[in-house]
Amino acid sequence: MSMFTIRILLPALAAALIIGATAPAQAGTAGCPHQGIRPVPSKLTFGPFQKCGTSVAVRVRGVAIRNPLNACPLFAIYEPPHDKPTPKQNYRTKPDRALPIVMIKMECSSDWLLGFIPIPIGSSCKLVSVTNIGWIQNYIELGCDKEAGSGQ
Repeated sequence: MSMFTIRILLPALAAALIIGATAPAQAGTAGCPHQGIRPVPSKLTFGPFQKCGTSVAVRVRGVAIRNPLNACPLFAIYEPPHDKPTPKQNYRTKPDRALPIVMIKMECSSDWLLGFIPIPIGSSCKLVSVTNIGWIQNYIELGCDKEAGSGQ
């Protein structure tokens, strides 16, 4: 062999030995996507407001909804807290369950003093309906060395 061939083969041989030495350490996580979870807090988004005599204070699915005095939202969208995938060494994720996203509709209704002639005495914001409008996927996190059906 010539000196030129040895100069080319020597670095390649050294690289092969280094890669071969680290292969057993990586073999245990070869099929691991390195993906864990991170919590996402709940989100409440209000639609446009209309003037109304009193504010609303209602509980929908365990969530207290309050709005400014003298205003009534036409609707609100509630997304529940959930966990979503994010990079994390030696973990994988698995879909857990779908959580409902809901639309809460409200309206401003007149309050009346009933008698011989009904007299309007004000208005108040009232809950009209709660409707599921979609779903958001929740995930759980498993260690890569765990079986597919078991938890942490």
